Amino acid sequence: MDTLVPKECPIEKERRERSVVIEYLPESTKKLASERVDDDFAAVRKMLDVAELEVRPETVFRMGTPKQSSNGRPPLPRLLKVVLPRASSQKTLLKCTKKLAEINELKNVRIRPSLSGMEREQQFQLRQEKRKRNEAGGNFVIYAGKLMERAKVRDYIAAASKGSRSAVDTPKFPTFSFAALGSSF
Repeated sequence: MDTLVPKECPIEKERRERSVVIEYLPESTKKLASERVDDDFAAVRKMLDVAELEVRPETVFRMGTPKQSSNGRPPLPRLLKVVLPRASSQKTLLKCTKKLAEINELKNVRIRPSLSGMEREQQFQLRQEKRKRNEAGGNFVIYAGKLMERAKVRDYIAAASKGSRSAVDTPKFPTFSFAALGSSF
């Protein structure tokens, strides 16, 4: 019996393709919630300026509830979700992460695309596999969503820049031969 895989809502998928999640951006310590929200918007505006993006985010919000300090250390800041007006804006912002790291107050901030639960689980499994292989003495990295040996990344980049695709990436289609039908054609 086949198991049903829940279909993804097209509206949610489209929204996720325009969204980024920002990790490790310190939370404002201001007393008023509106001031904390303003600080988050200001940080996002600064990132968009660095990326030279002339867009206004549709929404910016912290995910989850604030955590209390434990073990004498402050808790990690909550994730910040930013919904942009276009998918191309998301891609541009993600390409500028190195530029953002050059700004002192953003150097520890990480920006990633917004992912579905299934995509987050797949990435978690990929990171687990990388960790396992590296503990066994390998030198593996995750590049372009794939687990590969660090030494092979340059070859992968060179092949991708030439527009070629490796045999692993090339989709396999069944071949059809008219000769197999006989001489009636």
